[in-house]
Amino acid sequence: PKEDVTFITTVLFQLSSKSITSEVIKLPAVPNELHVKIAGAGYYIKFNIVGDARVQVGAYLAVKNRLQSQNTSPSEYIDVRVEDRVYYK
Repeated sequence: PKEDVTFITTVLFQLSSKSITSEVIKLPAVPNELHVKIAGAGYYIKFNIVGDARVQVGAYLAVKNRLQSQNTSPSEYIDVRVEDRVYYK
């Protein structure tokens, strides 16, 4: 659907504006979910395509910066699907 395409292009634009390159973009069988694998990272980001793309990318960027300052990196994913919450594994 058009809304999904708009969400995906917004996510990719927001990431690329911060010089973050996506390696793989995937729409899994889970409803309303988007997975984006970041080039050079050992994890992917889980997005909710019915949410606000800019808010979710902002949450990802904040957590990414925090984890980098702690010299930590998730081994599997960063989940920004829930507003005001970020989970990682």
